[in-house]
Amino acid sequence: MSNNWFTPHTARLAAQRLEPLASRVSREFRRLQVVAPMPVTEGPVEPAYFAAVCRFHRVARRLSHEGVLFRDLAKGWFEFPARRAGRTVLLAWRLGEPVPAGWSERGQRDGPLRLDESGPWDDPADAS
Repeated sequence: MSNNWFTPHTARLAAQRLEPLASRVSREFRRLQVVAPMPVTEGPVEPAYFAAVCRFHRVARRLSHEGVLFRDLAKGWFEFPARRAGRTVLLAWRLGEPVPAGWSERGQRDGPLRLDESGPWDDPADAS
């Protein structure tokens, strides 16, 4: 996993570049839900389910290595870790949107605050 964080600008660029991969991760997750055994039991796993898990894992790992966090894969919500005035925050992005829609404190789930790109965002380049 990437140890970097994003700024609103770099998150926008990453969202544009990674949208096809994020779409695939979300699609594979939804497919996985369809073939998941219910109820979950111990014992051999059906080949179709095992194949779906492997496909999902392969694409999810690629997106995760880019530093993107998964918020709600069924709905296509992702997050980019960022730093705002020295605090870790998350930039929320939903598939189909050209830019991250807002930000929230880590652990806060009330709803993202409106994104202000001119706010006190910490640049990863300044940390070295």
